[in-house]
Amino acid sequence: MLAFAAIHTVYTERIAEFYRRVGELGLRTPNQFLRETSEWVVAKLGLQVGPGVSAIAEVAPRGGPADMRKMALIEKVVLLQGVDLFAACSAEQVLQLASIASEIWFEAGGIVYQRHEPPDALFCIVEGKVDLTADGADPLRRAAGDTFGVIDILRGQLRSRDATAVAATHALVIEAADFFDLLATNIDIVRALFRQLTHATAEVPVGLQ
Repeated sequence: MLAFAAIHTVYTERIAEFYRRVGELGLRTPNQFLRETSEWVVAKLGLQVGPGVSAIAEVAPRGGPADMRKMALIEKVVLLQGVDLFAACSAEQVLQLASIASEIWFEAGGIVYQRHEPPDALFCIVEGKVDLTADGADPLRRAAGDTFGVIDILRGQLRSRDATAVAATHALVIEAADFFDLLATNIDIVRALFRQLTHATAEVPVGLQ
């Protein structure tokens, strides 16, 4: 955990004097998690480690749901830190959330969930767009960096809208059971989420996006 936090800080704060150490860690550590983390940072920063030796192979370009490359854990952390819902959470708390998040892909037109289904997960969009629709209500659009499905699971009520991908979409999904298990053992995350939800802005209809 401390090593991950150090690498994360080097990346987010752009502490150049530690770049080489991060890269060398990726080459030397037997810990797969730390190696994955350091390699991702090296790739994102475009670093070279050693005499002409890159610390990571070239990362293939992202291309939507057809590209099923899994995200590194630090990649999930960086994404979730930029999400409004988790803005009040610390880096360590976001790491805990990222550790229970899995990935899912939808083609355009794919059904994420439908009204009246049990609220079994919340979603955060990595790439793509999702529309939330209900009879008699303005549709709501969610795009990269947005979350949806959260209020339903917090209320414990059936889904109030249909969720449909309107473009090729890649998302993180956190199962409701895992989410509540994490909240049950970490009151600080509960407080952080409560603070953010009470300051959340009103949802904006598609026509105003």
